[in-house]
Amino acid sequence: MAEVEEEDVDEESFGASQLRDGDRGGEKEEQRTVHRFKDRVSGKEYDLVIDDYIEDHNYDKIPHIHGSSRLDQIEVFHWRFTITPHRRMILRNLADAFTVISSCFLTFSISNHEPFLSAVISQAVVITMVLVAFPELSAASAVGAFAGMASSAAVIDYGWLCLLSIIVSIVWFIYNYYELLVGFGGRIGTCVFASMNIFSLIAMASGAVPWSLYGDAKVLWSQQLDSTAAILCVVAATLLSGISGAIRLHCGVPLNPIQVPTLLVLSSMLILEPATASQLKQIGNGLATGSFVAMASTQHLPTILDFGGAGFVAGLFFLLIDPFFNGFGGKDGFAAFGGFTTYMVLSKLASRFYLRSHQTTASEGSR
Repeated sequence: MAEVEEEDVDEESFGASQLRDGDRGGEKEEQRTVHRFKDRVSGKEYDLVIDDYIEDHNYDKIPHIHGSSRLDQIEVFHWRFTITPHRRMILRNLADAFTVISSCFLTFSISNHEPFLSAVISQAVVITMVLVAFPELSAASAVGAFAGMASSAAVIDYGWLCLLSIIVSIVWFIYNYYELLVGFGGRIGTCVFASMNIFSLIAMASGAVPWSLYGDAKVLWSQQLDSTAAILCVVAATLLSGISGAIRLHCGVPLNPIQVPTLLVLSSMLILEPATASQLKQIGNGLATGSFVAMASTQHLPTILDFGGAGFVAGLFFLLIDPFFNGFGGKDGFAAFGGFTTYMVLSKLASRFYLRSHQTTASEGSR
């Protein structure tokens, strides 16, 4: 392996250069620092750029190291196409749509065909691959992967899957355009869940899938859940959310909010799958729900206790909706959103109650 040494670089040509790039809110000023390296064996010089990209879940700036090449112009034959900031945004939206659709197809294929991995493992594998190669597209990949978690009972063939992926892409574009639920736990899950309901109404109205997927009055909590599985689901959601929150809060550098929960889910499921097959489904649902909560902004959940508490409530919320929306993609994410918002409301009410009681006690003491 060739050794590499870093050389000092002239600041005017390779230092902190400025460029304009498009983000979801328009154009922004982005800081780029370029470091020149030299291969000691071949003598070849190359540059690495350290800058930030804006992830699409919480709109946080995440440090990023990559090559210095930047595509500003495309030339085909004698036709030259200049990539302006506006055109760059169009290309980014097209990349998002392609990522959503391809992630949806890949996740669905892995979980419903050979090798028949669980939906939780399938979505984690797909998102991890995109995180490694194209971290800027991780949120779009998560949207498609969560949609691809739908069962073959809800999406009967690839024609219907194509319709679902297109609907999800459109709804995700709307979420980003209007900046809906930015920073909320379960943001991506609600996008997928809303899309899945639009899709299901079309599929059910056409007679392709039965209306009973929305729920059967004969099969409710007592028939579908046992106490051990319910406890494992809530514990899994609480631990996954709490551990992910601890890593994100204390790692020392900004992390992509999708990265840590996804990797923890993937590693946990790979470890648990051979040992706990009988209750793996509920554990997987709990882990997935907790991971979606853990993607929330640290401004909303500033402590480990908040992450764990929100995960606990989300686990309970999943048990509440478990008999309904059978085979729906985004069900775990919707449970995460429900648990997150419930926890936030309860926290604010408890904080107001504490302040009022403290003020009352202080005023009585002054008298």
